[in-house]
Amino acid sequence: MYQSKPSEEKWNGGSRNSKTLFDLEEHRDSVRSAQVALMLTFYAVTIDDATNSYWLSTAIHYARMGGADQYQTKGPGTERKATLKRLWWCCILRDRIMALGHRRPLQIRPTDFDFSQPGLLEDDIEDEIHGSRVYDPETKTVLLRLVASLCELVVAMNGILELCYPLRPGPESNRNGCSSQELRDSFSRLDEWHQSAVAKLQISARLPDMYVLRKPV
Repeated sequence: MYQSKPSEEKWNGGSRNSKTLFDLEEHRDSVRSAQVALMLTFYAVTIDDATNSYWLSTAIHYARMGGADQYQTKGPGTERKATLKRLWWCCILRDRIMALGHRRPLQIRPTDFDFSQPGLLEDDIEDEIHGSRVYDPETKTVLLRLVASLCELVVAMNGILELCYPLRPGPESNRNGCSSQELRDSFSRLDEWHQSAVAKLQISARLPDMYVLRKPV
C-alpha cells in the first residue's frame, strides 16, 4: 500500500524541508531512496504526527522497486542480495514497530511476503562485528542476536497486529472475524518465540565491573 502524501497543511517545517531535500535527489537509485525514506520515519514532531507513515510507505515503495522484496531470488552469497535482504527486513521491522507503537495498520501484510523466509541472521551482518568504533566484538555479537530475535518476534506478531489494527476497521474487519482458535494460535507462536529467545540470548560473559551493583560499605 503506497500511502498518499499528507496535505500541505499537515507538513510541519522540518518535515517539509525533508520532503524537499528528498525530492531534489531525483537521480538516486531505488535502494538508496528506500534507505533515506526509512531513516526519515524516525522523525516525528509529535506522537500524532503521521508523516512517518508516509515515509514508511515511501520506503516500502522504493524497496519494492529495487527488488528488495524478492531478495531471496538473487544469487546466494552476493553483496546485492545481502543489501536487499537487510533493507527489506528493516522495512518489515519498522512497519511492525510503528503499528504497535502508533496503533496503525500494517503496510506489509502477512500475505505480501513469504514469512517462512528467515529474517536477518548473524551471518547477514557479521561483517560489522569487528568494524564498530563504539562496541567491542562481543557486545556487537549480542546486538546482532537481538536483531535476529526481533525479526522472529515480529513474524510471530503478524496475526495479533492484523487483529488489533485491521486495514479497514469496522464490522467486516478481522477484529470480528477472528476465531478463538486463531487467537490461541497467535499467543502460542508468541510463547514459542519467548522460549526460543530466552534460550538463544543467554549471555555467559561476565558484566564489566562498572555495571556490577555493589552494596554500600
